[in-house]
Amino acid sequence: MPDPKTELPAYLLRLQSALQPLTRNAAAIPTHGDLAFHRSMDRKLAKKLDAESNRLLQSISQLASWIASDSRAPNIPLAHSSASGSSPDKAKAKAKVELELDMADVTTNESFASNLGELVDHLLESADTCLDEYTGKLAPRSLANAATADANGDADATSTHGRMQAMTAVQNGKALPKTGNLPAWVLNAPIPPPQRNFTTKPDNSPDTLWQPSLKYGKPNAVVPLGHVNPPRLGADGQPLPRGPRRGMYCAEGDPLDNPYYHEILHADPPTHALSKPEPRAKDQPPPPLNEKDPALSTDSSPFQWVSTKAQIEALRDHLDEPRVTEIAIDLEHHSYRTYQGIVCLMQLSTRWGDWIIDTLSDDVRQHAELLNSSFTHPDKVKVLHGANHDVLWLQRDLGLYLVNLFDTYHATNVLLFPSHGLGYLMARYCNFDADKRYQLADWRIRPLPKEMLYYARSDTHTLLYIYDNLRHELMEAGGVDAIRDVFTRSKEVAMATYAKEEWDADGETREGWRSVWRKWGGEAALGTEERKEVRQMKREERLVRALHRWRDGVAREQDESPRYILGANNLMMLAARAPTKVEGVLACVPPNAVQLKKRAPELAQLIAEEVEAWQKDHDEKSEERRMKIAASLEKDDDEMDLGEAVARTAPDEVDQPGAVISAISNAARTQDQLNTGVWDTPSRKVRPTADTLAAPTSKLFGSSNQPSTPAATRIEAIKAQFVDSLGSILSPAPSPDVDLALAAEPSLATREVTPPLAPTPDAPTSAQVEEESDSDKDEYIVVSASSSKKDGKKDAKRKTKRKSEVADREQPKKRRGKFEGEFDFATAPNAFESPKPQHEPKGKNKPKGDKRDKKDKDEAVFRQPRDRARRKIDARTTM
Repeated sequence: MPDPKTELPAYLLRLQSALQPLTRNAAAIPTHGDLAFHRSMDRKLAKKLDAESNRLLQSISQLASWIASDSRAPNIPLAHSSASGSSPDKAKAKAKVELELDMADVTTNESFASNLGELVDHLLESADTCLDEYTGKLAPRSLANAATADANGDADATSTHGRMQAMTAVQNGKALPKTGNLPAWVLNAPIPPPQRNFTTKPDNSPDTLWQPSLKYGKPNAVVPLGHVNPPRLGADGQPLPRGPRRGMYCAEGDPLDNPYYHEILHADPPTHALSKPEPRAKDQPPPPLNEKDPALSTDSSPFQWVSTKAQIEALRDHLDEPRVTEIAIDLEHHSYRTYQGIVCLMQLSTRWGDWIIDTLSDDVRQHAELLNSSFTHPDKVKVLHGANHDVLWLQRDLGLYLVNLFDTYHATNVLLFPSHGLGYLMARYCNFDADKRYQLADWRIRPLPKEMLYYARSDTHTLLYIYDNLRHELMEAGGVDAIRDVFTRSKEVAMATYAKEEWDADGETREGWRSVWRKWGGEAALGTEERKEVRQMKREERLVRALHRWRDGVAREQDESPRYILGANNLMMLAARAPTKVEGVLACVPPNAVQLKKRAPELAQLIAEEVEAWQKDHDEKSEERRMKIAASLEKDDDEMDLGEAVARTAPDEVDQPGAVISAISNAARTQDQLNTGVWDTPSRKVRPTADTLAAPTSKLFGSSNQPSTPAATRIEAIKAQFVDSLGSILSPAPSPDVDLALAAEPSLATREVTPPLAPTPDAPTSAQVEEESDSDKDEYIVVSASSSKKDGKKDAKRKTKRKSEVADREQPKKRRGKFEGEFDFATAPNAFESPKPQHEPKGKNKPKGDKRDKKDKDEAVFRQPRDRARRKIDARTTM
């Protein structure tokens, strides 16, 4: 085996060749379901699998115990110390860790993540650090320092040791990469928060308001401190509301609370700013900086680093000189390791030199207000680019205010430039390409790497030259009015007042909980703006709100940013999984979040309480909905139309068992006052009497109060016949067990058989009617559909077929007498069926002359009782 210390490439090649077969064999192992199937089929295989599983589990336990015994390894829940002896050296070292794992520890997600997952992450981080050291990205670790840290058991210090070494190497002259991403230590330096050493500690309490402090008084004052300014008016002429407001990027106070509000509002631009610059100033850029040594101070470009009160006073004296009429200012800010944010650098340039002020120096922060003598002077133009944040940060950390601000960002808007960034202006006028990667750098690093110092000094070194060129273009484009427009727009920026951020219960701010939920919640976050009350929110949404509020409180307490306390992705993971135990919480937080791991029990309790409260509200809402529905049903019981209960008499016995009662019979049984005498057929020899035909009540035509006369009797008979016709259409088809219900219908007990009416002289006799009825049988075919008479059905079908063939060859028989003009129901198509498509015969043996549509096998023409009744009524009545 090659030695990795001397032959690392050969060692890595040997290691890779050993891992390849192992990876292939692991990929070939059957799935859990396949193994379970084979275990059930072969007992010997099951025993071998159990033995192999126990052997692998023992190997994993031994390997995990060896890794966990390292002093830099994280502490895991299943670890058991087995330290022996009492020597001082052994007491300093981490005790040996023994792990006894079972199958659940390596198969369940929560247990694996909090135990073996932590150890695997530790190994990967160590491998990453070693590779960076090998490739030269990180300076090699000092074994003596590492041994000391191991002996003291300071895992947090050991994890940042590599970054500290890399930072030291860069500060000692090693160059940062010119392309690609910046190293992690540049973006988040492993240094203690500097604000803990300040004399005036930041106040993150949400219960107190931020108050401006001017311990050196109010230089260049037009009105004294405490002056009450008149209310600001809106576009509609009404006073604007007082108090803090939501700014473009963060919270802002009321502009009327700015101690220099009156001076800013009434300041006029100085005369030297309203004229064209000299051609020399416009055409001659400042000398370039030395990139290899940006701190170099020359006669043409002086430079000074300011970190003490004496240096602040010297700078104040220079800025107060009458020759200084323009001051270029820029700030570098840090917000990740502090709650409110902290100004790390202030770059300042005049036409006679560059200054970088170390605002992390407590001496500087205590006496920076001395610069207000020039910053608030109305004859000195303060040139900044995009000063919306800078104005607020200067007030919060340094107590500085700006009068007669010229924001080059607003100048680019007046001139309608295609881009508005400072990098664009530097490239346009100075042919300088700024490295904007350092905008996100950690500016708390001291001493600053030369690349960061070069970037910081370049911002203001060229800003006054850019100001001259913008002024020239503004004069060319719009004259003095264009320059005044920029000063007017800049006044709104300078009037802004700092205010502390408050946790927004609605979550609609830029970093509010609802904004986080919309960004990360996906489809579950749809409609979140409609759920204003907590009781209306979903469980995951409610947990996001509770966790967001918790991290805000912890961030205020520790003076860290909420993102540092709990990132948005980890917050969403906790809300989605809702772990109520410490192990589940640890599985949702990053391995290097040491402070967050210490608060895992607090998080688990918070999630459990919120889930319980959500469940309680959910049950209450369900109960409220149930009670509301029940109350609504009880309230509407009296109003609901549930129908009318009707008592019907039981039908009388019929003569034929199993006969189906027709619609006429059913109407006669259920409606006692209905006259059914007009529906009698001639075969039954029943004739209605004058009394029965003159029934006073009809379901269709209503009540009749007219006196009984022969004409009225005939009209009532016609009405009854119409009712019968309508009922035959709407009633169901006759039962297959009865050919004609009327033919087999017995006399009803409730119906009185009356003698037939005396025929009128003009009316045909009964024999004539029967003769006509028999003569019409050729036009109507009565088919029995009884299932018990199959032979009769076949005969009827054969007769139907023969008669249809004859009808094709012969002319239809002309109807006789008074039926000549009536509609022939026998030849009419069925209106309740779709017409059958015509098909050409496919076979050669099929008859060619049969062109009629093939009828369905069950199609038949039934004699309608209404036709009989009509003919009989017409035959024995005269109108």
